[in-house]
Amino acid sequence: MTKAQEKNIKLIPHMPTNPVKATVDAFQLERALVNFICNAIDASGTGQAINILLSHGQDYIAIRIQDHGAGMDRETIENMFTPFYSNKNNGTGLGMPIAKKIIEGHEGTINIDSHPGRGTEVVIRLPGSPRGL
Repeated sequence: MTKAQEKNIKLIPHMPTNPVKATVDAFQLERALVNFICNAIDASGTGQAINILLSHGQDYIAIRIQDHGAGMDRETIENMFTPFYSNKNNGTGLGMPIAKKIIEGHEGTINIDSHPGRGTEVVIRLPGSPRGL
């Protein structure tokens, strides 16, 4: 991802050894994940790392995106999925609402845990095949 390379940010994937399967629209899911990862890159300082973890349970998969960047205050978290809300100079405020619509369209959920100065963790949970098979 060029955006990460420009800031010398390492994207570190953590994937399970066994295959994880879910029925998804790959193009749309990628679109949503790119939005979350780009936000993590924007929030991160030069040289930081972003962890991208994939895990699964009996009937779900979870994707975690963890950055150690600026974090978000309560107002930003409460409004981040509101169309046209943005605290970026070059943002349209549509990336997060679109990502949320895609995840919910897959019957998934999004949890955000963020603390100013400590970073953000986004947890996306989607229905998956039993035991990831």
